[in-house]
Amino acid sequence: MMSRSGQESIQAAAELLEQYSSGRRDFCQAELSQANLIEAVLCEADLSKSNLTESNLILANLSQANLTGAVLVRANLNGAELINANLSQSNQVQAGLIGANLSGANLSGANLSGANLSGANLSGANLSGANLSGANLSGANLSGANLSGANLSGANLSGIDFHKVFCSLTTCFPPDFNVGAAGIYVLKPDISLQNVDLSQANLDWVDLNFASLQKVTLVEATLRQAGLAYANLSNSNLSKANLTAANLSQANLETANLTAAILNDANLGQAKLAKANLNQAILVNANLSEANLESSHLIGANLCGADLSKAKLSQANLQDAIYDQGSDFAAGTRFPKGFNPERAGASIRNA
Repeated sequence: MMSRSGQESIQAAAELLEQYSSGRRDFCQAELSQANLIEAVLCEADLSKSNLTESNLILANLSQANLTGAVLVRANLNGAELINANLSQSNQVQAGLIGANLSGANLSGANLSGANLSGANLSGANLSGANLSGANLSGANLSGANLSGANLSGANLSGIDFHKVFCSLTTCFPPDFNVGAAGIYVLKPDISLQNVDLSQANLDWVDLNFASLQKVTLVEATLRQAGLAYANLSNSNLSKANLTAANLSQANLETANLTAAILNDANLGQAKLAKANLNQAILVNANLSEANLESSHLIGANLCGADLSKAKLSQANLQDAIYDQGSDFAAGTRFPKGFNPERAGASIRNA
């Protein structure tokens, strides 16, 4: 006869799936321990701080789900889809993640001690500060992953693809592991990575201040809140990169390709952007004060709320760029004194 806890688990899982199919997505702090959610589709669901201890999520689809702070101790996530899911600060001690797809997932600060991640796809995942001690990562794909400050002591790292993987001086590896032989980049200020292809790499929150990154390819890389002050990124390719809230103050981005890059809230104060390509870039609320944008291309760029005061904009192309005049609640785009954005091709955003 089924125990009361077992009956409750079935009921909780059934209610969750029914409510999800009805359009609900907020399941924050849900009690789902030992729940049977095999092949469940819970894309974009908010399961933050939920208890999923020993739950069965084999082949479940949790892509883009929010599992921040969730408890997944001994949960079975073998073959699950967790693409771009947020699992930061989650507890996944001894969880089963064999063959799971965690590409682009945020696992920063997660506890994966003793977890089985063999054959898992962790390409572009953020594992900064994660505890992977004693974890089985054999055959996993870690291409472009961020291991800054992660603990991998006692982990099984056999047969791993370490292409474009990053770590920091505080990352802990097994004593017999050779970081250099594995081809892992040890990130630190002043590092020189010229002519390196780091496309789609996860570099969120990394400290690359004063780094030499000339002609580096960072297409579709994530560099949210990254420290790039005074870095030399001249002639680099940052097209479609995510640089939200990154610090690029006084960085050298001359002739860099920033097409369609996301630079919301980024600090580009006094940055060198002469002849840079910022076409279709999103620069909402970005700080570009005193930046040199001479002969730069800002065609179709979004400059709403951006601060371009004292910026150098001679011969800059702002065709079809948009800006705003602000409101009682938000500051508008600020241009240098005497600069006429419409004459440069820009247009004001419709209210």
